[in-house]
Amino acid sequence: MAPKVSLEHKERKRQEILQAALRVFREKGFEPTTMQDIVIEAGISRGGLYSYFSSTEEIFLTLVKQFDDLRLNALDELCRMYGSGWEAFDAFLKGLENGLIGIASTPTPVMFEYSVISWRKKDVKLEMMGYQDWIKHFTAFLETGVRNGEFHPEMPLNLIAQILLSFINGISFTVIEYGPEEVDVTGQIQGLREMFKKILQYKENK
Repeated sequence: MAPKVSLEHKERKRQEILQAALRVFREKGFEPTTMQDIVIEAGISRGGLYSYFSSTEEIFLTLVKQFDDLRLNALDELCRMYGSGWEAFDAFLKGLENGLIGIASTPTPVMFEYSVISWRKKDVKLEMMGYQDWIKHFTAFLETGVRNGEFHPEMPLNLIAQILLSFINGISFTVIEYGPEEVDVTGQIQGLREMFKKILQYKENK
């Protein structure tokens, strides 16, 4: 029984370190953040921190993986919650709108910073952004509407998924730079909704 408690304690401490690191990354950005900053924020010894993580990059990529996994799981859950492909897509857009309005409190701004800094590290960038994972999940998400007879796209779903992801990345960057009010997040999401009705050739099931 003791090893189980020990493993639980270790995982709990690991998550505490990650949350402390996220606070530092949001405040200072990726590049200026040091392991010492995280030591102070987490209230842990330097040796204790290095027993969990070897660098700020390892910590940051772990945070990004967790963040992406949560969002991908939420996307998959929408497919299970809604019988209609369009209702699931509309719910996704509403969630996207709320996420964009509160984007400053998420790891996304630091993810963009890291992506720019490490643009020469193609393998790291693809791992961090999870590009292929998002395309795969978006494609499967859209396939629900095709199976239901709601979507009749002329373009391949994989390409439509890439278009959707490009829009999300683009508006995310713009909101980070100028703020959700200046960018008119609500108006743009409504425009995306109408645009995808045409791209997907949505026809409501009677």
